[in-house]
Formats: sequence, C-alpha cells, structure tokens
Amino acid sequence: MDEGVQAAIDGEMALLEPEVRSSRARAERLLDEEFVEFGSSGQMWDRESMLEAMAGTLSAAGEPIEPFGVRGVRLAENLVHVTYMTNWRGWDCCTDR
Repeated sequence: MDEGVQAAIDGEMALLEPEVRSSRARAERLLDEEFVEFGSSGQMWDRESMLEAMAGTLSAAGEPIEPFGVRGVRLAENLVHVTYMTNWRGWDCCTDR
C-alpha cells in the first residue's frame, strides 16, 4: 500500500480512539483546518464543532468505536479518500463513514 494512503488511514483510525477523542490537542493535530464531515444523521460538522463534540459527549462513554471495511484511495497527489464502517456501543447497525 502507498505510504501516504496508509498514513491517512492511520490518522483516521487514531481519531476513533477514546484517548485521542478526549484530548483536544491530539485531535487538533489530526484534523485539517478545512475539515468537514457529514454525519449519518445528515448533520454537517466543521473542525471546531467536531473538536468540541469529541471532547464532550462523543467520548464521554470512553467506549471504543470498532471500524471495519477500511479502505483508502489516493484521489490526487495530496488527497486520500478513506472510507469505513463503524460499530459503536454494541449497536446492531453500523455507520458508513
């Protein structure tokens, strides 16, 4: 696997760890200034709102988020698209990320 693709996957997987999610400083190093995510509910998160959420309710339980089907594709020289599914809190369903 391409080194840049693996680095993008590693960074994305680190953001799922409770220790990283609960540390604003660690999460800030991983989220780009122009970060945007659309949640499964349709809510749009920018960098600041995601950092606030990770430091608060999203990491309060400290429960691991289990990724599967992780895939990274290089779209351009400096752009990697990472997709995966997650299970969290033992839900019977999963979220496509």
